Amino acid sequence: MKRVFSVLLILALTLGLACTAFAAETEFVPSITVKSAPEFAVDENGNIGYIIGANGEVLAGIKEDCLVITPVSELLTGEGALTDAEKLLVFVYNALVSGEMKIPAEKLNEKLSHDEMVVRDLFDLTWQCTDHPEMLEAEGVTLKLNFKTNLSAETELFCMTYKNDDWNPIVSVVNNGDGTMTCTFEHLCPVAFMLGEDKNVPDTGISFNAEVMLWGAVMAVATSALVVAFVVRRKKVA
Repeated sequence: MKRVFSVLLILALTLGLACTAFAAETEFVPSITVKSAPEFAVDENGNIGYIIGANGEVLAGIKEDCLVITPVSELLTGEGALTDAEKLLVFVYNALVSGEMKIPAEKLNEKLSHDEMVVRDLFDLTWQCTDHPEMLEAEGVTLKLNFKTNLSAETELFCMTYKNDDWNPIVSVVNNGDGTMTCTFEHLCPVAFMLGEDKNVPDTGISFNAEVMLWGAVMAVATSALVVAFVVRRKKVA
């Protein structure tokens, strides 16, 4: 009886150590593998953002159905053919998780490093309206988009996009103080929302993450071990 219980307990502890190792290897992301996409915030004009000209003038308002947000979590199931943009997003995700790629946080601020950042969201932005992309091709034209983040007014959100095989900061990120952020882009491609690692990382969608699921598995094994031990003991007594 004691021997059986010891073996099962060792198995549970081994899984626990494996879980800790996994968490260390994937510290770049606490939740993106199961997290839903960030949502757009619609303003009083019914727009999620605006196309801004080189001189600061508003060229067009953007409705919610003109843009699609695709989180990487939707593309990791292996179901269905992927577009070129989706393939690029999956490539970026795999490279980050494997450690082959690091987001250069020092481009955001020379005092920051990759190890101090946590990726909150990894997603792609794709146009559905045919006329807007042409407007963005002009020199100096940018796109301001509003996102729901549920972050406090004191929290700083960092944003970078992956373009031409490199990560670069977007034009600006403004915390509006009401749980929304206004992000200004020069182009649309894979996007990473990041926070400092000492910040709380609340989810706007599913709150589970890979580490939690692994620890859940460990707890399940430990519970099973106790149940098996109890059953074996009952049989032995009988």
